[in-house]
Amino acid sequence: MERYHIHEGESSIIALAKEFKVNYCLTNEIKVRKIIRSEGFKVVGTLGIILKSYNLGQVDKKDCINLLKNIQSSSREFRFHPKLINKVIKEIERE
Repeated sequence: MERYHIHEGESSIIALAKEFKVNYCLTNEIKVRKIIRSEGFKVVGTLGIILKSYNLGQVDKKDCINLLKNIQSSSREFRFHPKLINKVIKEIERE
């Protein structure tokens, strides 16, 4: 994975995905997401997992929106563009 110039932990995601023949890889890192896709895997991140959980009825609307707002206010722990989080919140509010 040296050809991609990514950290060991990030390259292990790809190595494990290949070894275990997974359908999806979980990461929020844009560079890693592109590499994983180029290796033929599907990618999902934190916001995708939250949205999927809501769509499957595992998290109700109020809790889901509160979670997203908490993520939005925790910019040191999570690095998402506010517009992206707002887009997910609006999508949930429409339903």
